[in-house]
Order: sequence, then structure tokens, then C-alpha cells
Amino acid sequence: MQTNTHSTVPNKELSDLLAVERYKFIQDKIKFLDNQQHSNFTTLLKVIIALSTFIVASLIAGSECKISNETVSFAISSTGVALTITCVYLLGLSIAVLFSWIDYRKEEVELLNKVNCDLNRSDPDIKPCKLIRWNEFHFMVLLVLLTIMGIVTFINPNYLMNILDSVTCPK
Repeated sequence: MQTNTHSTVPNKELSDLLAVERYKFIQDKIKFLDNQQHSNFTTLLKVIIALSTFIVASLIAGSECKISNETVSFAISSTGVALTITCVYLLGLSIAVLFSWIDYRKEEVELLNKVNCDLNRSDPDIKPCKLIRWNEFHFMVLLVLLTIMGIVTFINPNYLMNILDSVTCPK
């Protein structure tokens, strides 16, 4: 004689339980993406602090003639490269986070519609007038501006030395 090891949960109740679990999963993923964006911002902040400290240390060493002006120029140029690489990487991550968030939000709305639950959630709207309210958008604009600044610093590191002419070693 065989025993029935399958659950005797009715189909409707099972569907409701699965929908609730799926909704919890989607909400957890959206929270994770929000935390990832915060993590990207703190990473950028740490890199900017480190690179700024490196530039200041190089300028001080250059002003005390401990390193040559060419070495100071190379150090500044190197920070431009490091800033550019970091910003491009974080920009790629931010774009991926944004697309993932949009996908999870669409999935959330579909799930709520499927179970006839009205929580006033709508599909994400990425029109420019609404996009400008997202902090992710502002972060990506900041990354683009910092990337441009990093490229300019790499191409012409002497502009910073010319601005701070008093801290360079006399020739």
C-alpha cells in the first residue's frame, strides 16, 4: 500500500502562498539593488578621498623637492587614469542595477495584477522628466562628469600644477 506524501493544500491557497513568496523575493531583490547603489556611492567616495590624498602628498613632496616635477606630473596623470577606470566601472554597475530594478519592478506589477491586488504600483516610467528625480540618475551624471575630469587630468596633468605653481619645486 502506498502512502500519499504530497501536500493536500488546495490549488488556490498554494497559488496565493507562491505569489506571496515571489513578492517577498522581488522586494528583497529591489532592496538589494538599493543597497548596491549605496555601496557604489561609498566606493566612489573612498576612491576620491584616496586619489585626492595621493595628489596632495605628491604636490607636497614636489614642493619640498623630494620628487621631481615630472614625477608629480606622472602622479597626477595616474590619478586621472585611476579615476576614469573607477568611474567607468561604477557607471557600468549602476546601469546594470538600474535595468535590474526596472525588470524587478515590472515583474512586481505583473504579479500584483495577476493576483488582483491593487497597491497602486505601476510600471516604471523612464521618461526624462521622471528620471531626473531618481538618485541613481544623479549618481550616473556625477560618474560621467568625474570620468571627463579623469580623462582631462590624464591628458593634461600640468594644468593642475600650473594652477598650484607655488607648490612645485623650482627648477
